[in-house]
Amino acid sequence: MALLTKASDFGHNASRTMSERWQTFSLPGAIRRAKTAMAGASKMPNDPLEEQRSELLEMDSLISSLSVCAKTVATAVDMLAAAPIPLFDPLSRFYGHGTPGSHAIERLCAQLNDFSSRSKDQESGLDLLQARLQTMSERNKAAHQSFGARDIAWSSQDHYVKKVEKLKEQIAKSGTSHALVQKLNRNEQKKHDSQQEFAHHTGETGRQVSEALENRWQEIGEVVAQLCQYYISIFQACSGLSHELHAVHQELTKPSTAEALLRRGKEMALQAKESTNQLVNSLRAKYSSWSDGVVMGEVVASASSRPSSNQGQVISSSSQFGGFEAGGYSASQPWPAPASNGSQGSQWPSWPGAKDTQNQPRSPW
Repeated sequence: MALLTKASDFGHNASRTMSERWQTFSLPGAIRRAKTAMAGASKMPNDPLEEQRSELLEMDSLISSLSVCAKTVATAVDMLAAAPIPLFDPLSRFYGHGTPGSHAIERLCAQLNDFSSRSKDQESGLDLLQARLQTMSERNKAAHQSFGARDIAWSSQDHYVKKVEKLKEQIAKSGTSHALVQKLNRNEQKKHDSQQEFAHHTGETGRQVSEALENRWQEIGEVVAQLCQYYISIFQACSGLSHELHAVHQELTKPSTAEALLRRGKEMALQAKESTNQLVNSLRAKYSSWSDGVVMGEVVASASSRPSSNQGQVISSSSQFGGFEAGGYSASQPWPAPASNGSQGSQWPSWPGAKDTQNQPRSPW
């Protein structure tokens, strides 16, 4: 009977211990920290530093916009200065020495090249501006990291505060035990440690965010002033360039230069036309001599093919065949019409001594 009673008490105590453990069960610290790293720490509700966090984010956005603006301006000015450089050599060759307007073209190339050099000299100011923005951005990044560590510390503190409250409720509801008291004491210590850690991170975050925000208007104002100075330098260079470009414009468009350029253009066109005519006449002469040689060669070949008894009657520089002179064909003359032979009607002229009267002389073409 006593053994049965002991067994019953042991079972009751075991079930009570398991119930207590389940009611006070929480995730292990390693798993909780891994979850926080993956999903991010929850922020403190009604955080007194939330306004500073928002102002820091707003400043980050402004720093990014200023950096993009400086890069865009630098790229645009560089493209503006570099665009005419490939024109220098072709323009100098086109307006050679002695050409009307060549002096104006020389001035134009010199001034554009000078503007390109002066614009590159001003790039150092933008480099300093970008370096200053980078320093401000890194300082704000450190403040954001401090906010993140503070959020983690607050999540840990909130976890142990809730756990200690739950353990106290369990003890008040089901009575105390040695295991519950030990667990409560351990979590009380962890709660105290997490509260100290949260207080430390809060102080460090407040210090860093104050450093980032206390001089923000002065620092942003100095950056904007540097950007304005770059604009001033570029516009001053453009002002001098504008004066020179106006002088070049007047030089190239004044009546004397325009007339000289027009006259030179007509002279060049006339020279080109004469050169073309000479080339065409030369080609025509070569073609005409080649054509005459071909015609004479065919006539001689036809005469050589006749019987030897008639050779003395055929080839002569003054022989007539049907009203045209041998060897006198040209590309512009048509093949002669058949000669009329009395009552026999029109027929092609026959070669003297030819047996077949139907044979016709072959066209030299």
